[in-house]
Amino acid sequence: LLLLFLMSLSPYLTPLLLLLVIVGGSFAAAGECTIESQIASGNFQQRLHDLEDIARANAGNRAAGTSGYQKSVDYVTSVLEKYTNYTVTVQSFPFQEWYMKTTPSLKQLLPFDQTFAYGTDFSVMRGATFDGTVKSRVIVVANKGCKSSDYPKEVSGNIAIIERNDCGFKEKVAFAVEAGAVGVVIVNVDGGPITSRVGYPTIPVMSLSAEIGKAIILEASTGDVVLSMELSSISITRETYNIIADMPGGDPNNVMLIGSHLDSVPAGPGINDNGSGTTTNLEIALAFSKCLADPKLGVRFAWWGAEELGLLGSTHYVENLKKNDPAELKRIALNVNLDMIASPNFVYFIYNGVTAPEPIRDGSARIQTLFQKAMESLGEEHEPTAFDGRSDYGPFIENGIPAGGIAAGAEVLKDIRLRDIFGGIANTAFDPCYHNECDNYPNVNQVALMQFAKATASVVESLATTSASHFISDDRIIYDEPLLDYPKDEKLSMHTW
Repeated sequence: LLLLFLMSLSPYLTPLLLLLVIVGGSFAAAGECTIESQIASGNFQQRLHDLEDIARANAGNRAAGTSGYQKSVDYVTSVLEKYTNYTVTVQSFPFQEWYMKTTPSLKQLLPFDQTFAYGTDFSVMRGATFDGTVKSRVIVVANKGCKSSDYPKEVSGNIAIIERNDCGFKEKVAFAVEAGAVGVVIVNVDGGPITSRVGYPTIPVMSLSAEIGKAIILEASTGDVVLSMELSSISITRETYNIIADMPGGDPNNVMLIGSHLDSVPAGPGINDNGSGTTTNLEIALAFSKCLADPKLGVRFAWWGAEELGLLGSTHYVENLKKNDPAELKRIALNVNLDMIASPNFVYFIYNGVTAPEPIRDGSARIQTLFQKAMESLGEEHEPTAFDGRSDYGPFIENGIPAGGIAAGAEVLKDIRLRDIFGGIANTAFDPCYHNECDNYPNVNQVALMQFAKATASVVESLATTSASHFISDDRIIYDEPLLDYPKDEKLSMHTW
């Protein structure tokens, strides 16, 4: 009304007044705080450099229990405390640090002598704690050893040899120990030996390359094969940390938890794995603090410790709530996981939530749908990947909490079909520096990082600002979005231990 009155006073004022209105409106629009604009102008590169600098100043890594990890915790908490009004909690928990005191040995004594090369022909599965030598007959375990009935009585007092896949390494070893095995050999299905974690059994557990292991299985199926396993290893109890940051506001009974692991492996600085997820999580937390005024859901951010030792931080967090505060665990409506999202030979993988167990399938599939739409809005193709619990969403889905997330790939080779869709190099790992010293800043694909960061910010903003409109089991709420038709076949996991 004031504008119309002034315009009526003089026709000469009209163009000037209209110009002021238009320019003023433009300034307002330009100055509007949005999650999208905050992510676009985020400090991603500097934070990745900061994490690498921390590693370089602390023996080259940010592994759990090290000074590099402690400095990483200090870094994230200092940023949160400086730029947000979140309630930040550092949660300590114990873990077992495992290492070998001497170089291990694996030899074949029958039907002929053969010494295997450590690192090339065989490796030690992490966590197996033993000091001595086992010499015994090899017994082949049927069906990849995923049920106790697969282990014949002859396993007792002998070495069980088991093929990889169909179930976890810990399960296989636990069944072998229960059957009385004095040693376990895991045979890879393709390529060299494996160095994954198997818990903390007190027998030697080693892995053979596919070529050598399959040859031994064939020999042991038709005659006696005797192996000698020598291992001197130890585990000690150490302390490490999770970081939990709660945003004020929102529904405290329906909380969205966005998580990423903060630790690296001892071999390198871990800038893709998982500086990329750590940084994206942090930048989204800062953007929310600045621009998200009225979340409908409760919003919680988490940086997990000791993921590389077997999801220890996220497992501790969930199990601690389950034991000491089950009501708080029930308030967690969903989990979004960010792990390795900037692999150099990337694919835009989205966890295949439609394959989740029935109680959480609907919720997990709806998170998946949001990620699909977010990637498509950016003009990007996407691909499903196994929803098998091999990252920090695992403890949540095991406890009935829907989850979803993204990954750009780890040690698995990119095939020709994926090369044709996403570019890159066929028959090369998604991340050739996975769990190696070269996982540094130059290893990060900046395009993949920013596209995934934009998509994630869009998804979690949609979830955070949506009222409770769709409920699944145990009254857990998830965004009410129609499901897209998506293939239900499992792909190879993009992350292994």
